[in-house]
This record gives sequence, structure tokens and C-alpha cells, in this order.
Amino acid sequence: MDEEGPDGMHVAYVRAEDGDSLKNGQTNIRLLGERETFELTDGILTTRKKLDREQTSQYKLEIEACDNARKPKYVQPYL
Repeated sequence: MDEEGPDGMHVAYVRAEDGDSLKNGQTNIRLLGERETFELTDGILTTRKKLDREQTSQYKLEIEACDNARKPKYVQPYL
């Protein structure tokens, strides 16, 4: 990523899939933490402000994905 990039710069595309059918197969994804710096909307991770490597050399982003089952299953990978 270019630290001189503009606000709203695309960083990654995030997708979660579930093998169930209908509503149970639908997934929801959200960003946990670092929300002042990054935004996750419709699976597109973007910056909310300019990044400064001298100030923060790396970010560890935690994403949560869950399905829409009656008893939802969650996964929380890091990016």
C-alpha cells in the first residue's frame, strides 16, 4: 500500500462463503477494531485517513464473519 495514497484507498476485498442454502447461507462481515483508520463496506476494505508508516509501521486487522443461521457460526481471521 502507498502511504501517500488518498483517503478511501482500496486495501483489500473480503468475502465469506457459507455452503448452507437460503437465509442460513448468507454471511455478514465486519471489521473489529482499527475503525478509525479503516472501513469495511460491502466487502471492500478502504482507508479512512492517510497512512503514516513512521507513526504506525503495520496494522493487524481482525475481521468477523458469521452466517444467518438460528445459531450463527462465527470466524475471526486476521488480515
